[in-house]
Amino acid sequence: TPQAQPPAATPLTPGTPASAPAAIPGAQVAPPEPRPSNAALTFAASPVTLPAGGPTPVNIVVAGNDIFGADLILSYDPMSFTIREVREGGFLSRDGQLVATVQRLETESGTVRISLERPPGAAPVSGTGNLVTLILEPGTRRGESVLRVTDFRVHDALQAVQVGRAAEVRVTVP
Repeated sequence: TPQAQPPAATPLTPGTPASAPAAIPGAQVAPPEPRPSNAALTFAASPVTLPAGGPTPVNIVVAGNDIFGADLILSYDPMSFTIREVREGGFLSRDGQLVATVQRLETESGTVRISLERPPGAAPVSGTGNLVTLILEPGTRRGESVLRVTDFRVHDALQAVQVGRAAEVRVTVP
């Protein structure tokens, strides 16, 4: 019996494009650009005065719809005050769900990165509430400085990222 022969390859002439390029295994696909969100942050106390000798809680309040998680980057003058601790504020866990909180405190540079996320399968949250509580302690420099949320992104249950409106607060160390 005759064996089936593979079809003969058609040579390409220079300048003739081949068919559409195949996906390269392991190649990274760029995520879509984040779109604007209606979510906004405010500081619950504004301005903030840090009393000498003790930690002071400062709340960051979020208002928005369909929030499943949030990422924040904060910056401050580490000589004026230090962020000693970041606590989940209760907004994302108001229905009893446990919220994963990841924080990176870079006290020497005055940068804090915070990520909060509800568990898979949980519904997103809407409304207004305390997203995080920061514990601030006065530094060695007296006077006014600023605590800024330099980047604020929220994501929904499908992980679509939206850019929210950030905030800042004046902090005084007497």
